[in-house]
Amino acid sequence: FFFDFIFAGMGTGFSCPSRSEDTSAYDAEGSPGKPGYWTLSKEELYCKHWSIITGNAIEWYEYTSYSLVETEIAINFFQGNKVAGWVGFGLTFVFRPLGGLCFGYMADYTGRKPALLTALWMMLGATVAQGFMPQIPHVGTAGILLCRALQGFATGGEL
Repeated sequence: FFFDFIFAGMGTGFSCPSRSEDTSAYDAEGSPGKPGYWTLSKEELYCKHWSIITGNAIEWYEYTSYSLVETEIAINFFQGNKVAGWVGFGLTFVFRPLGGLCFGYMADYTGRKPALLTALWMMLGATVAQGFMPQIPHVGTAGILLCRALQGFATGGEL
């Protein structure tokens, strides 16, 4: 396992449980019976959810980066209009509930894995497209707004 290799050299004694171990044999009170989510140890929770935690951290890093370079984005894509630059930032948060509804419906009928993978690929595509966006006045402006809307939609699907 990837984390076994990393943490083994740190002398922490941390080890991810193997996939064959059954950790869900106890309920919330610790007695045998119905599986309970809170009976997992911190290490088990981290090993099972590290990709979601990492993706969420990178996502919020992107939001922070946008807010820090908003002035340059406004100059390059919105002809210096700072309000339009912040509208592009806010558009992401407007589309989150819509993405949550659509991807929630998708998850109900196709499963969580296809819904999450679709949201992740949509987020990746929108983020990469922003990096390659031309600075042509109207094309760049529409492209940035579309990419920000897609990012918000995908973020709603990841929640």
